Amino acid sequence: MHKIEMQRLVSLCCLVLLGTAPFAAGQNTTPAGMLVSMRVKVVQDAGDQVLSLDTTAEIKQFFQTQTTEACAATDCQLTFAKLRFTVAANPARDADGTAWLFDTTLDIPMLDNACTMVVKQSFRLTSSVLQAKLLEQDPQLGFSIHTYGIVYRTDTTRPSVCGDSVLIASEECDDGNTANGDGCSAPACSSQATCAMERIDRPSAPAAK
Repeated sequence: MHKIEMQRLVSLCCLVLLGTAPFAAGQNTTPAGMLVSMRVKVVQDAGDQVLSLDTTAEIKQFFQTQTTEACAATDCQLTFAKLRFTVAANPARDADGTAWLFDTTLDIPMLDNACTMVVKQSFRLTSSVLQAKLLEQDPQLGFSIHTYGIVYRTDTTRPSVCGDSVLIASEECDDGNTANGDGCSAPACSSQATCAMERIDRPSAPAAK
């Protein structure tokens, strides 16, 4: 076997053992959940360019806690082990020269589309709320959020729910939330007299001639 092919095989085996190998062909690669992209600031020595395992665990634990609280009475069944955290190579040094800025992604899988919508509509994973939560934490917490972005995913292989911006046969409209009084009412996503600019409506039947 060619040396390069052998190296690739060894690398793949390591990924499988670590539980980070790519999904197998035919397996659903876009489950319901959230994908967080953020630059985290970590105070570390100039010569230490690797995010420590302790800080990695702190970040995952923080987001597991915030997401679980966002689920509230809904059992989202989110465990620490389900979170997939990756760190890009070559971090940048901050302007003060006292910390490293690591570009990271955190994949937070949800049990189903309904759980994803509960989290989204709780607004618990917005940048402002997370920053406030971090300020409430122990001042010795090893990281802070420098930049932040989040994408909410729906699993297209599972049933849609009211509030996921996907219009299905049983819905008259879907405006991406379950708030009432905005023109599209939960729990059945039925139209109201009030106009909602952002909602998705089912086209009206053509008038009889």
